Amino acid sequence: MRNFHTFLLATLLLIFAGSLSAQTITITSPNGGESWNGCTARNITWSMSGIGSPYFDIDYSPDNGSNWVAVASNYFSPGGTYSWTLPNITSSSFLVRVKLSSNGAIVDVSDAVFTVTGPLILTSPNGAQSWVAGTVQTITWTPNGTSNSYKIEYSTNNGGSWITIVNPLSTTGNTYNWLIPNTPSNNCLVRMSDNADPSCKVDVSDNVFYILSSITVTQPNGGQNWTATVGSQGVSVNMDNVNVTANTGNFYDNGGAGANYTYGSALTKTFTPDVGTNKLRFYFNNFRTYNSSDYLRIYNGPSTASPLIGTYSGTTVPPTVTSTHATGALTFYWVTGSGQTVGMGRLFCERGYTHPESQLVDRRNERCIQSGLQYQQRFQLDQNRFRVAIYDRKLPMEYSQHAKHELFGESFRCWKRVDCGPKRCRIHHWTCKSLVVDSEWWASMVSRYGGKHHLGSCIFYWR
Repeated sequence: MRNFHTFLLATLLLIFAGSLSAQTITITSPNGGESWNGCTARNITWSMSGIGSPYFDIDYSPDNGSNWVAVASNYFSPGGTYSWTLPNITSSSFLVRVKLSSNGAIVDVSDAVFTVTGPLILTSPNGAQSWVAGTVQTITWTPNGTSNSYKIEYSTNNGGSWITIVNPLSTTGNTYNWLIPNTPSNNCLVRMSDNADPSCKVDVSDNVFYILSSITVTQPNGGQNWTATVGSQGVSVNMDNVNVTANTGNFYDNGGAGANYTYGSALTKTFTPDVGTNKLRFYFNNFRTYNSSDYLRIYNGPSTASPLIGTYSGTTVPPTVTSTHATGALTFYWVTGSGQTVGMGRLFCERGYTHPESQLVDRRNERCIQSGLQYQQRFQLDQNRFRVAIYDRKLPMEYSQHAKHELFGESFRCWKRVDCGPKRCRIHHWTCKSLVVDSEWWASMVSRYGGKHHLGSCIFYWR
């Protein structure tokens, strides 16, 4: 008899355990692929097995299960159905979840996502806009099955209270032009609802936007004459390595106002306004360099470590530049690299020298040049030929074989002839033909021997 009781108890326990493992829920709708309209009633259905107490929790997710929203809690449904009014949301990633209230482990989720299309979706303002009082801004929305009669409201306290903008608004369109009120706030929202179904067909801005107060300028308002705060005006400076504090004036290259610039320079000059709150502005009336080896760089600030505004060369006049730096300063870096520089020294030349072809020389065009420097002459060239000669006035015989003479410029072609003695070449001639008018030419003489420089020669040019 004792053995029978033991067998009966074991049998009952096995049957009870089997009934627990057989509890299941299976969602049958929506189970993936459906396309439903928001604010309409649809049945959520499921089948069940082994459920003794049919109370269920029902949720939906609009984002494929990342977040869940409760639909019903502890809902009694022995038949496995629930009439659900879909929310006013547009998404193609909806899921439904049904679970046993008494045991959350007994649960099922839609096998795949389905689509819900909201009937009234507010699209603007939807967060972060800055709208100024007194301006007209456009409220927009997407309608899909509305009554075309709307109420539009706004809140300045993040939805704590609402103020009516318009009601009713009867339109088949999807825009409304709103005159922004002078109610400045950083916590503004707009709410829009369908008058036929305001409990479901309603949407609110996703995030707050801003209403900025309008400002009326009363002074100056036209006709006033105000005096700027500046120091002494009208300075004129040349390019060098000395910084300047100024407000107005004229700025020239290192040749000054009346001469061409010199070569072999690398100069940095910073201009700072004499009143710290001012900003300097430079206008260029004239600008020209020989080639890209001569250039001007402008920096927005008090040094060449400041942001570079631009690099300029050639004949293109730079634009007007204005400092935006806190100091109001501008820095100029001027490089002239197209010419040669071979040292400095004293100059030898006698104006009374008789050129071998003196009958052709216009004495006004006689010039002395210094070794290592450039003699620069600018004049109008036509299509006729002109001639240039460099004569080593004081060149010692032992240096002559190391002498170097150069003629160069832009837009002309030259043919060279050298007149040489037994051991030296003192006279160099060029016959040139200009290719364009208003050109320039340069001449250079360098004489070297044993690391020393001999200085002294004369230059002539004539038609």
